[in-house]
Formats: sequence, structure tokens, C-alpha cells
Amino acid sequence: MVSCPQYGSLARHVSSHILTQRRLALSKQYNLPSPLEPPVLDIMAGAPGQLSPEQREERRISGGAILVGRHTLKEYMKGLEDGYMKGIKREEREKVVERVLEGDGVFETKEDLERQRQEAIEMMNSASSTMSSSTSNPGGSPTDPNSNPQNPFNMTAMSFMNRPMTPTPLSPNATTPTPSTIDVESLLPESASLPPSPLPEQPTMLLVPWTNHLGFKQVPYMLWDLFNERQKYRIGGEAGLKLIFGPKREFVGKQGAGEGGMGQERLLQDIAGGDDQSNATSSLPTSSSTSSSDLDFDLDTEAYYKKAFNETTTRIQKHRDSYYSELAPRILLARELASGTREPTADELAKPPATETELREERLKREVRWKNEEEGYEIVKKGKEVTWDSRWNGWLKVYADIPEDRYPALPLPKVEVKDEPVEQVVQ
Repeated sequence: MVSCPQYGSLARHVSSHILTQRRLALSKQYNLPSPLEPPVLDIMAGAPGQLSPEQREERRISGGAILVGRHTLKEYMKGLEDGYMKGIKREEREKVVERVLEGDGVFETKEDLERQRQEAIEMMNSASSTMSSSTSNPGGSPTDPNSNPQNPFNMTAMSFMNRPMTPTPLSPNATTPTPSTIDVESLLPESASLPPSPLPEQPTMLLVPWTNHLGFKQVPYMLWDLFNERQKYRIGGEAGLKLIFGPKREFVGKQGAGEGGMGQERLLQDIAGGDDQSNATSSLPTSSSTSSSDLDFDLDTEAYYKKAFNETTTRIQKHRDSYYSELAPRILLARELASGTREPTADELAKPPATETELREERLKREVRWKNEEEGYEIVKKGKEVTWDSRWNGWLKVYADIPEDRYPALPLPKVEVKDEPVEQVVQ
């Protein structure tokens, strides 16, 4: 079971696992001096009954992935796309957010921003002057021994590249580059960033419908579910039997004109046989009752999303504005106390306020959480389609419904009981 404290956590978990496997495989394939991923310390390695990492991965693939609800399917498919279709570069989440926030003027003063602007202007002027001097005399003077009419640039300043350099002995304190300081990703060819072909096998998915009723307007549905728990138990039991006895079929994505496969045929058979099933599962619709594509699995549940959930981005922006309105005086206070402009009060001595370094860390943590929530909402929000790539046709598998001849617990046949006349005794 994967713990997902917020929306988007499952997508990041799936993509991180895929990237780890790809980077480890590339390290072995190209025999890199240092692996792309740090080695994982396995304390129980070699113990009796302990599986190796390869055996654990095989068991994970041969098992299955239980996806409960449409939002889980959206995040799972997004994780597959990020892991396989967007290269092999891994960046820490905090580093990415920190790079975005760098120089946005929250912690920088007006003097700092003006100094940075002046430095950028000076760098641009120096670069332009260098280019103008190099282009003013492209061929060199006729008496210049380094002039070359076939060379459009003056290479006098770079002539040292053509002369052999005399090796200088290294001092005892000099450090030589080690394999750990080399960017090993630069040693890989460009083809390493492309999606693997064929795509590796993935665990067979078990799609379990789920509707979570929240809000005052959905209280009647909550009461109905309270007195009809047997429906959910039946759905869970049938899902477990499907996981054990159910056949596997191809995941049916977006089909073009004239396209189809065994997965779509099996799905249409399930749709045709859905009328004979009990109406107990009608409150939790599945994709079989709405569409001939697994991408529309549990689509009807989006109608029960709370209005507050649809306002997630607005709520996050309000929290961000409120935080930054209170952050400015806190930064000023921290700088006054650090520079000694004024003495701390008794309350500040009893409970010292946060320093500027602590405020930067606090802001980074908040921004990381907010950006994770915003990206997670964009994945699972109402109306957002499930991620799909045309190259995935025939790749993913799902558990299909169990045929009647293989169902392990068929319902007992109904026995008609004839009503016999009962003698009426009159006293």
C-alpha cells in the first residue's frame, strides 16, 4: 500500500520508482564510472529467504496494482508518463522550487536588485564590446602572421590551443578530479533519454470503483450508504475474486478509426454481460456501464466532487497572499535583530523570532507544499482526462470480469416452493 498524503503524491512515487530502475539499468549498460543512483543499503541481503532486488521487482510485476477510484488511475498514468516519456534527469523537488524562487525580490532589498541589474548590464556591455572587436578585423592585417583569409575569425587570442602545453607538476595540495565529481549523465548518448523500446512490462491493473460522498448536499447519499454497506462489501469481494481468478486483457485507451484489439473485445463482452449482473453496484458506476474505453473508468464519480475542491487553486493563492503579507515584517525584524539596529524586547528574548535563514527554509517548505498541491489538483481535477500516449497501445494490462464458467461461487438456483392450503381451525 502506497501512502499518499496529498494529491500528486502517487504520481511522484510512480515516476520516482521508474526513474530509479531506468538509471540503474543505464549505469550497468554503459559501465559508468559511478552509478547514476546511489547504492541502496540492504541489511538483510543474503539472509535465508530474503529476495534480491531483481526478484522483488519480478514479484511486483507478476502481482498486480490495485487502483481504487478514478483519481488514483489519473495519478498512476501520469506517473508512468513522467517516468518513461520525459527523459532520465532527476532533480530534487526542493532544488527546482528554490531555483524558481531565486531572485524574486522577497528577501532581496532594492539595493541588491539594483546591484544585480547593474552587474547584468555590465556583463552584456563587455560581451558586446568583445564581439565588436573580433568582427572589426575578421581577416587580420596583411602583415599579421596569424591572419588567414579562409578563417573568418581572428584566432590570435586562441592560438594557445594549437601549441603544445608543457605539463606542470602538481603541487602536494592540488586535487585531481575524481569520478564522483564527473557528471556521469554527460557520458550517456542522447538515445539514453528516449523511452525504452519496447516499454517494460507493468503490473496488471485492477480497477476498483469508489465514490466518496462529502458535503452537506450529499448527506442523503451518506445515509443511504450507511444502511447499504453490503454493496461496498460485495464490490470489494468481487474485486478480490477478479484479482485471483479473473483473466487479463489489454488496457483500452483512445482508439482510432478501425482500431481495436483483444482488450476492446473483452471490454465489450463485459459491457454486454453487465445487464445480467446485480443492480447492487449501480451506486458505484464502472467504465463498463459508461464507455468502451478504460480511460473513462469511474467517470460518473466526478459529478460528486465538492465545490470547495474545485476552488483549490483559489484557496492556495489566498494562503500564499496571507503568508507573504506577514512575511515582510518578519524579515525586517530578523534583519534588525541580526544587525543590532535595536535591542530585543523581553518577549523576543523569551521566545526568539525566526532568523532570516530559518525564514528562507520555512518559505521554501511552504512553496514546495503549495506547488505540489497545485500540480496534484491539475492531475485529478474534474474534467481532466486520464493521461494517455498512442505508443501505449497493447502495453498495459487490466483484470477483466470473471466468466460464468470460471466463477468460483455461483449463486444457488432458486427453488420454487408450492404453497399448500392450511386448515383454518375455528373454535
